[in-house]
Amino acid sequence: MAEFAAAEFVIPKGMAKGTLINWDTQPFARLLVQELDSGKWRRSAVLGCVQSGKSTIAFVLPTLYYAFECRETVIVFSPTQKINRDKFKDEILPAIMASRYRHFLPKDGTGSRGGWTEEIRFTNGGVLKFMSAGGGDENRSSYTARCVVGTEVDKMDVAGETSRETDPVRQIEARTDSFPESLRRCHLECTVSVAQGRIWTEYQAGTASRIACPCPHCKDWVTPEREHLVGWQSADSAIAARESAYFACPACGERLTDAERVEMNRRAKLVHRGQTIDADGNIVGDPPRTDTLGFRWNAFNNLFWTAGEVAAKEWTAKHATSGEEALEKELCQFYWAIPWESPDFDATPLDFHTVRRRFADRRYTKGIVPEDTEQLAMAIDIGKRVCYWTLGSSRKGCRRHIAEYGTFEVPSRDMEVKRALLLALEQFRDDVILEGWRLPDGEIRVPQAVFVDAGWMGEVIYEFCRQKESGTRFRPAIGYGLSQLFRRFRTYRKPAKTGTEVKLIGEEYHVVWVPSERLFRVDFNTDHWKTQLFDGLRTPAGTDGAVEFYHSNDPNEHVTVAKHYVAERPIETFTPGVGSELRWHKEKRDNHLLDNGSNLLCAFHLLGARLIKSAEPPAVQKAPPAERPFLGPDGRPYLLTDRE
Repeated sequence: MAEFAAAEFVIPKGMAKGTLINWDTQPFARLLVQELDSGKWRRSAVLGCVQSGKSTIAFVLPTLYYAFECRETVIVFSPTQKINRDKFKDEILPAIMASRYRHFLPKDGTGSRGGWTEEIRFTNGGVLKFMSAGGGDENRSSYTARCVVGTEVDKMDVAGETSRETDPVRQIEARTDSFPESLRRCHLECTVSVAQGRIWTEYQAGTASRIACPCPHCKDWVTPEREHLVGWQSADSAIAARESAYFACPACGERLTDAERVEMNRRAKLVHRGQTIDADGNIVGDPPRTDTLGFRWNAFNNLFWTAGEVAAKEWTAKHATSGEEALEKELCQFYWAIPWESPDFDATPLDFHTVRRRFADRRYTKGIVPEDTEQLAMAIDIGKRVCYWTLGSSRKGCRRHIAEYGTFEVPSRDMEVKRALLLALEQFRDDVILEGWRLPDGEIRVPQAVFVDAGWMGEVIYEFCRQKESGTRFRPAIGYGLSQLFRRFRTYRKPAKTGTEVKLIGEEYHVVWVPSERLFRVDFNTDHWKTQLFDGLRTPAGTDGAVEFYHSNDPNEHVTVAKHYVAERPIETFTPGVGSELRWHKEKRDNHLLDNGSNLLCAFHLLGARLIKSAEPPAVQKAPPAERPFLGPDGRPYLLTDRE
């Protein structure tokens, strides 16, 4: 097919009208045809942006190749015969007339003089048989051919009114069954509609291949998508958006010029689902076990458009005062070749009702700590009027158990806020925390670590944690992340090594000595630990790594905490110069218990909880010298891990 296209296929319309295919014009076309020629795929599902030559390459070219080069019968199909007629007159016939094969058009009878009929027989022996989704099954069952080529297949998943069967695409493809399986060919092409549509389903079930392009800056092989078109978002007009837009590398975030984008596409390689590509361009891994090539390209690969043209469309859709849904749908389907999702689509990875029903064993009711608890910790979220707290235990197998949660009031209406907050913390410490919680056998346990959020009213939190009564179990903690909109430093920066200030580095957290406050503080990546919390809530209750709540006979017991936990959802965003980042989007006002839950998981890890235990060190003849304990300035150990 590649040889036929280069030597025989003449572009019938557009700026390149009358010329042979030049693979450098739209490099993705070469990748597609090379794969079709490889013999690996009996079927193909092709989707891409509009006005990029999609129908020409994925529909017209295979049709003419089988009819004229192979001189075979080709079944051409679409949702209706009217569409078939229009496709023939507007796309297939002009391509025939532009080539030397125009002499094979019938001279008389049906299909002569450029006319259309359901069956057109060329004088070289090739045949085009047009079928559709409408009508009875007999219209699709009485014909056989080795090759079928379909277009607009998303509209063909429902059978015609007179059909007793379903799925016309499968019915038409079955017309190839009389041929050996290795010789059958089925090519499907369509503009993507929704995730449940035929072409997207076929693409995903097939190889779901991606076009990987080498970045001239970082040398990584990347696949730019919609979020990597940047520079236009703050523009004040479509013209300004056009002038300021550019594509950025998904890996390093560097700006890609138009010339670099062209060269990247010309050097592109196709990577199938499950495969990777190394820095040298070597594709590693086997393709998926499927006979369907899933091939897709987007606006980055369409060299007919500049980045500015696409950005102008994006800007217009973003600032539209009406018809926003239609414009967004157009951008998804026509420019980025991705399914459009209804505004009602809920991307929240956690379901509210599922969260509130995650009850633990009946023995562990409110305030009862499981007997196999290995780490016991608490997190406190600070507020002007009310503070939220959560007590949790990490059990054997790193099962996280929320034993109790609640609030305590801050009497800020009666006195100055700082004094009121300090008084409330002291009272809650003395009356609740230090009194401890019971195990089923009556033993009392006190939290080994209490993380107190120091992101607001830090000076009060520091003073509280310095108090002798607070001991070493109360620690100021600050979470950093893209969701922390009001923090000075929103992104967590993990230090490379310990030193004068950084005393311990853990999994997305570190302990830092604050000289001005004369105490240690825990800084952590709140986005990471929220993700860990969500993973635990998705893990089946009762299994290792799961997060669950204390048992209650009231099915509505955990409604409040469930609302807090689903108040945010993670969204992957792209930042120029940085790359892809996970940003937690706050959708509801109250998320205090969610913050506590993620802080608890960080505290568990600091205390030694691990889902995957580290391998035991090899035996040595002589024990190494004991390490100096991690001490505070007053000589006491930093971590209080002994049971009391």
